[in-house]
Amino acid sequence: NKTIKFLLTILIMFGFILSTGGSSVLAETATPEYVDVKATISSDFGFTIRDKSQIIFAVSPGHEQVGSHEIAIDCRSNHGEPWTLSVAGGPLTSTSTGAEISNNNFLFWHTVNVNTGNPASPHGTLMPSFGSTQAMSESGQIVYESSVDEGVDAFIGLGIGLKIVVPSGTQAADDYSTTISITMTDSY
Repeated sequence: NKTIKFLLTILIMFGFILSTGGSSVLAETATPEYVDVKATISSDFGFTIRDKSQIIFAVSPGHEQVGSHEIAIDCRSNHGEPWTLSVAGGPLTSTSTGAEISNNNFLFWHTVNVNTGNPASPHGTLMPSFGSTQAMSESGQIVYESSVDEGVDAFIGLGIGLKIVVPSGTQAADDYSTTISITMTDSY
């Protein structure tokens, strides 16, 4: 009886080998093929001014006044490099006579970012330093230089306040205006 079972087992194995074309019972591996994968991360570089309404001053000679609201700016960058924010403007010019309020009397400074949303507080370099004022420049000047880590997936909130100083006896009563430009530039 053991002999019959042994012979039957051998016959079954022989039949299996014939049915598989003589290949071994172990699994085979085909030659691998490859597929290239590429991911493109879209650029997100720029800024938004949250309130572009006109900034209003109503000031008497011999006084100074802060503008009606700050310029609140949300900057974003994923370029992987530091960036700068520049401001240019002035002088304030009379709409009727062309007389000017000198840029020495048209000042800006950094304000506390009033945003309660997502932008992070800046940790780059403020120019001038926080709390200091600087005369506006027609040719533009850097007001913020980001830190290296603010060049990667950054969303930074900044604020710029404006102030005019009107010395006594120097400015005729009139409406004065100018346009301020703000520019964000990659440092590379």
